[in-house]
Amino acid sequence: MAGEPLRSIAEIRELSAEDAGQKLAVELEAKITLIGYLRSGGFIHDGENGIYIHFNNKDQVPAEVRPGSVVRIQGATVPGGFTPHIIAKKVQLLKQEAPLVPDELDRTRLFQSDQDCEWVWFSGTLMEVSDFSERPYLFIKVWWHSRALIIRVIKSPETQEILEGLMHHRVKVSAIVATRSNQERQMTMRYFQLPSMRDIELIESPPGEVIPIGQILQKDAFDEEPVAAEGIVTHSDGKTVYLRGDEGCLRVRLPKSRSLELGAEVRVEGYSLPGAFGPDLLAYSLTPTDRRAEVLPRPFPLENDVYTAGLQNDLVRLSAKVLSVAASDKLTIIHCLADGEPFELYLSGPANLGREIAAGCELEITGICELKSDEPNPTVASVTDRFQIKARNIDDLIVLQAAPWWSAGRLLVASGLFSAACLLAVAWGLSLRRRVASQTAIISEQIEKEAAHKERQHFARELHDTLQQNLTGISMQVENAQLQFETQSREKSEENLERIHQLIVECQQETREAISQLRGAATTRGSLAIFVEDSMRERARVAEVKFEVETIGQPKPYDSFTVRHILRILHEAFVNAINHSQANSIKLIFDYQDEQLVTTLSDDGRGFDPRAVDTEGHFGLIGMRERAELIGAELQLDSSKNKGTRISLKVSASNQQLETV
Repeated sequence: MAGEPLRSIAEIRELSAEDAGQKLAVELEAKITLIGYLRSGGFIHDGENGIYIHFNNKDQVPAEVRPGSVVRIQGATVPGGFTPHIIAKKVQLLKQEAPLVPDELDRTRLFQSDQDCEWVWFSGTLMEVSDFSERPYLFIKVWWHSRALIIRVIKSPETQEILEGLMHHRVKVSAIVATRSNQERQMTMRYFQLPSMRDIELIESPPGEVIPIGQILQKDAFDEEPVAAEGIVTHSDGKTVYLRGDEGCLRVRLPKSRSLELGAEVRVEGYSLPGAFGPDLLAYSLTPTDRRAEVLPRPFPLENDVYTAGLQNDLVRLSAKVLSVAASDKLTIIHCLADGEPFELYLSGPANLGREIAAGCELEITGICELKSDEPNPTVASVTDRFQIKARNIDDLIVLQAAPWWSAGRLLVASGLFSAACLLAVAWGLSLRRRVASQTAIISEQIEKEAAHKERQHFARELHDTLQQNLTGISMQVENAQLQFETQSREKSEENLERIHQLIVECQQETREAISQLRGAATTRGSLAIFVEDSMRERARVAEVKFEVETIGQPKPYDSFTVRHILRILHEAFVNAINHSQANSIKLIFDYQDEQLVTTLSDDGRGFDPRAVDTEGHFGLIGMRERAELIGAELQLDSSKNKGTRISLKVSASNQQLETV
């Protein structure tokens, strides 16, 4: 972008992210305070402010450039992370000077934005060093004014060796203030970048004064003076040692792993740090003495509702029931219950617990007590109702009572097997039900076919008897007519011919009706009204009787067995009305209701006394009632002299076909 270049770091830091993104020209002189990893970037300071500078390639920076070098930078601005940065296009070494003198870090301004990229110094206790193998840096933690400061330094064997010698000592650190931010350019963490190991110095401390452990626990945790203590080793776990004194116990953190015997007395020197229920000691030296003592665990006071700080870090013993076990290669966690109090038991490393230590067993546990608190301010956590136990090894766990055979796992397996058996039983029942339904359908079909076959045989017998009798009568009448032609008058012969003609008409009608009924027995797809009308209308026409058929509601299909018997009942009632009632009209109504079919056949004939008919057995009423009973129907007869006849048949909807074919 055209225009005068920016010539001070203050001008660049005041730019907004949008303005810095315009790649404004930069030309300024400043002193190098840090050269980063692979010389890809660094920090510069112009005496008033600091800023981060990015180099496009390492060859861009003269090899002689180091902290203290005065350089001329030509480049452009970029938004950066927390504050704007510079991308250098040209770096010119002007001269070599002594490194910039750092300012003392002010804890009241630690998180001020203007502290970013500043060159500062501070002193504190070096607590620990973290090595993330995939990164080229080591991360140092220094305890400073009740706060752990994180310092980043380029990793090297020399750096690691120097830091091991400084572990748990007081040191003076000179470093660049750096800031980690989010996408909104808001600060999320403040850390420090160490230019080299020359910028971290050991602070020589006078020998610590030996004081009882009980007094160390009461000592000001922020005291910068070293202390010394003597105690009996109750547990040693690499870099952590637990000591028991006359008035309490102390957890000591060592700079290196040490193997110590239980019961040995040792002298430690270091600096105290605050903990949730008492300070820890960061020891820079540990020296065994010649004295030894027997280490006996202290009975754990489960009867108390709360646990005081006096139990913290002490060796205790208690009995408990195992609730569950969770094991990995690095840690085994056993969830326990003692007198209704749940707690966790920790065992470092892979532990071969065996089959005896499992959920449900009773254990006698020896281990280090560590109190727990949900209190956000650990300095006021004087009592608690929670704790955990850290076992020293597998020998600290003694099985008092084996777990019952019916463990949760076995019960789960048994429940699974029982559920599987129930599912198999249900599946077998469903399969059996389908098989029974299939067999029932086959049997029903066979029964229906057999019933249809018997019914057709019955129709055949009726046709045989009726036609044979009618044809025999016709044959006899023909013979008589032949004789009368020869011996009697013409009038007699005409009467015989009329009777023959009437017999033939009746025979034809009965044959047509029988055939119609047989056709109806073969199918149920059509309407009952159509079947009945086809079989009865011709006979009504010959008899000169008005015949009407009416259908009410939506016709529904009925099974063939029911249809055949309905047709026979209606046929018998219709023939009786034609032959005996002297009716002028006959009306047939099919009323399809939700629960039943009501069929009514009525005429306007002379009527009769139903009781007399039943006694004498006329009109086939007995047969009609028998057929009604076969299909579960209700037959009702209403008639009186000179008032016609009404026959009603009620058939249940349960006789309907389940599926229309």
